[in-house]
Amino acid sequence: MSDLSRPPVWLSYAMIGALLLALTQMPYGYYQFLRLIVTAYCAYMAFWHFQRKPGFFAWIYTAAAIKNNPVFIIAMDRDTHAIFNIATALLILLEMTEARESFLRPKKR
Repeated sequence: MSDLSRPPVWLSYAMIGALLLALTQMPYGYYQFLRLIVTAYCAYMAFWHFQRKPGFFAWIYTAAAIKNNPVFIIAMDRDTHAIFNIATALLILLEMTEARESFLRPKKR
């Protein structure tokens, strides 16, 4: 098993910001770029979670990577994409706080 590290916290916050920025009116190229970076981030996080302990976050990041992939685009209207962008931003925030809590305060046995 490889020793992968979590992405830096600033990158997670940047992903959240990029997803929320997509709620505004942006050029089409921004949305294409967003698909690419969100897919890369979610795929890495899914892989990271599968390496550590497969569970909820591993599978939900896999689903987010598949939904955002730039190759096989899942067509949706703008409002539906907005809902998924908010959900993905909340996923990243939830996972960051959950992981941070588990690293800072390990469960006592």
